[in-house]
Amino acid sequence: MDLGTTQSLVGTSAHCLDGYALCWPGPFLPVVVPLACLPLSLRAQALCANSEASLGTRVAACLDAQEPDAAWRLLAHCTDPLTVPPGVDTALQLWGAKTLADMGLVAGRAPVLVVAPSATSSTEGHRLQTESTQALLAVQGVLATAAWPRWIGQVLVVVGDQAIAGLPGSSSLLIRPALPAVRIPLQALRGTIARRLCVLALELNAPPASGWPAWLTIGLAEISAARADEVLVSPHAMLLVRQAAGTSGLAAMLSSPAPDPQLCEAVAALLVHPARRDHLPSLMDLLRNGATAAGALQISYNLSLDDLVSQVH
Repeated sequence: MDLGTTQSLVGTSAHCLDGYALCWPGPFLPVVVPLACLPLSLRAQALCANSEASLGTRVAACLDAQEPDAAWRLLAHCTDPLTVPPGVDTALQLWGAKTLADMGLVAGRAPVLVVAPSATSSTEGHRLQTESTQALLAVQGVLATAAWPRWIGQVLVVVGDQAIAGLPGSSSLLIRPALPAVRIPLQALRGTIARRLCVLALELNAPPASGWPAWLTIGLAEISAARADEVLVSPHAMLLVRQAAGTSGLAAMLSSPAPDPQLCEAVAALLVHPARRDHLPSLMDLLRNGATAAGALQISYNLSLDDLVSQVH
């Protein structure tokens, strides 16, 4: 079969055979084409249109064809940890290693890779590496029940306004499931880094079409910053904040595009308390599916607005 015939079949209904071949119905006999025989771009196109192929096979085909944006779209709605779908983590690791080499960066064993200006002193570079690593550990602790990991390999922490591939100097986040990046100022402290890493993790956690509610993102980011800075988040103090706002203030916060960070933190503290944090994935699933914030809290946590101003933890 020539390439023209293969191209005419791509985009039509096909079956994937064990991840190694595509099978199209023919006039007399099925047409079976090994994936290895297809040009990389055609292979990616055919597999992306074929839901029978495993997610890992489709992601790997897109990355092999140098179409990473198509791979990211396939993973945008993945709510499982990225180590669960077979083959996904391997494909992302290979792509990440090649991309790092193309950028002239050297991977290390740390979960964070700081990309600082060449003029940065070794002392400051070491501080940023330590601060960033501790900030990431804090975020992982806060979001431990939210299908972690949300990316494979290292996260890039870009210092200052320098541009790197995929992250222009004016952008603060590079949202992708391999080698994601956050931008921080040169003098950033641990809490600031934790806030940005928390936002990145949430953006990679299959957000609703309209994005996560502001109160949830801000609240979890504030909790992450407090943990990174080793600041005690007192349940009683958080209760006093919620009581000061009252049910009307809480209702306004849940719908506000720019809610008060302290009140958001007070609500998030209740949600990630060790006695309740296992309910966070259910809350996020409900929000993904269009539930209101108050309704999602009631169903997932069994918390009403009245409960928020009466329960310590």
